[in-house]
Amino acid sequence: MRNIKSQMGLSVLSRTIAAIIGGYVLSNLLAVLISYLLPMQTADSVLLSLQLSFLFYSIVIIFVFSTKTAGKAWLGLFIACAMSSVGVYLAMPESSL
Repeated sequence: MRNIKSQMGLSVLSRTIAAIIGGYVLSNLLAVLISYLLPMQTADSVLLSLQLSFLFYSIVIIFVFSTKTAGKAWLGLFIACAMSSVGVYLAMPESSL
């Protein structure tokens, strides 16, 4: 009985770390990507994307705690971060490279 409780506690701890750290990284990557893609002035696109990052962070937290296992949550975060990183690299102006 005690072993099951410790496994569930570790799962919740893993999901919490994934939601806090993974959500922060992913929401910032998405904010940078959107700021590059929006057809506005730079200051306006940065402000809008930073406001949208709060929405992204909330969605990531809901996703992490709604998956069946903590491993699937980490895998989903890793794939989303990798895709966002590639998108940021491709959308980045050449002068920033």
